[in-house]
Amino acid sequence: MKGIAWVVLVVLGSVNLWAQEGGGSVVVNRVLAVVGGTRVITMQDLVEYRDVARDQRRLSTADLILGELVSDALLIQEVYSRKGFVVPAGLGEDLLARHMRRMKQSRSDLVRELQQDGITLEQFERQLIDKALLASALDPIRDSVQVSPRAISEFSETGLKQLGRGPYAAFLALQIPASEEGINEAKVKALVDGIKSAEDFEKLAKDRKVVEGGLKVKVYFDEKYKDTWHIDAEVTATLYGIKAGKADFHSSGETYHVMFVTEKDEQEKPNLSDPRVRELIKGELSYQQYTARLNLKLQKLKREINVYRPSNNN
Repeated sequence: MKGIAWVVLVVLGSVNLWAQEGGGSVVVNRVLAVVGGTRVITMQDLVEYRDVARDQRRLSTADLILGELVSDALLIQEVYSRKGFVVPAGLGEDLLARHMRRMKQSRSDLVRELQQDGITLEQFERQLIDKALLASALDPIRDSVQVSPRAISEFSETGLKQLGRGPYAAFLALQIPASEEGINEAKVKALVDGIKSAEDFEKLAKDRKVVEGGLKVKVYFDEKYKDTWHIDAEVTATLYGIKAGKADFHSSGETYHVMFVTEKDEQEKPNLSDPRVRELIKGELSYQQYTARLNLKLQKLKREINVYRPSNNN
């Protein structure tokens, strides 16, 4: 909500210019939207919101950011529009005091910081009040969200795929140097053909005195998770072609990579006895419910509160 004006202080179509930090370029601070006839959202608000989002590693397009700013303004405007609503006496001063305690600032320190940003203490106090009212508008929606154990179980069967990491394989692996005496591709193939189970693999690893019995690894084949791939893309490509319960090898010239796949599927099956898995599902279902209810409220508010977006030519 930072920067949303309390009243219309500019004439639509007027512009202000300021230097963009570090770049020296000039940015037009034009009006992007007016909510309820009183709340103005400008290009500067969008830039400030974008900078905060970048600090939090949340990147969005300008349209998405403007949509969020408009949504926040609608929710706050709805609070102010309630019959008989008045801002509780002393709320602004209380919020200022809390902010200064949290930031370990004196009043004069805060005023100097705000002056550097071109904001008055009164404007900042209004922003704090707006944030508090926004939270009060969102709290009932959050409190209405409920996720049942049945919903968690159903989601684990039908909806968990969207949370998963896609095709994967769990496997056992060991390496055989190509320079080892008596080793060649035919010899390695014979060793691999003798691996019919995890026990066979473990016996081979023991006979060859492989440290800790070899590797126990899990990879996710989607390009997004290449940091989990085994050795490199070529070895992982060979692994992708091995069926569960089967063994094979990949020759990279200097090394034979022997792999036995213990588990392979398009998606991991969730272990609902694991509290972390249940919390993951609960969190996703709660978010879906919250988002759906918030969107319904915003659709209603858009029918009741006017949102004016000047054209780019204004």
